[in-house]
Amino acid sequence: MPNLATLRPIEFRSSLSRMLIVVIGLTISQSACTTTTITPDHATALSRTYDTLVIRNFAASDDLAEIQLPYFKEGFLATLREENAFSTILESETDPVPDSGLAVRANLSELDEGDLALRFIIGFGAGRAKVHGQFEVTDSHDDVLLKFEPPYAGGAGIGGFDMISTSDLVKELGQESAAAISRWSRGEPLNKPTEQ
Repeated sequence: MPNLATLRPIEFRSSLSRMLIVVIGLTISQSACTTTTITPDHATALSRTYDTLVIRNFAASDDLAEIQLPYFKEGFLATLREENAFSTILESETDPVPDSGLAVRANLSELDEGDLALRFIIGFGAGRAKVHGQFEVTDSHDDVLLKFEPPYAGGAGIGGFDMISTSDLVKELGQESAAAISRWSRGEPLNKPTEQ
């Protein structure tokens, strides 16, 4: 880095401009994140622990979301296993849920791949991809214990580059939803704590 005290005015402005461009570039590159806040429609505090989670049904509301469903399921199951909140994870639409178990249903209800032109021209989140899902967790008597619909949006998409693909966005929705269900099952808030 040049010594700013020894630079002539034109050189100083040129060096300052380069530093400013680097800082802005780093800020923009870090802004390509996904965002969601989960606000439950219904959440019952659990009075006991559950060791089994039965995946009842993962559905999609349209053909585009249906194509992305395997990515959602991949993210959801991988995170459930990582979180280790349930000792048994089953996939069954018909088997009874054990008394020590919960069942989850999910629906990808809205998938918007965004607008490449807006991402290219404007950036900063304009035209970014979005996905919306509905989740419902029930007990063995089919009583709803948790219901939430997280909107999920991804990537700033600066300068025409897609910072996150639609498949990755759907996978991250699965990951975040599974993590939220795991936290809730342990008596923690649905949203992960913010770093301070």
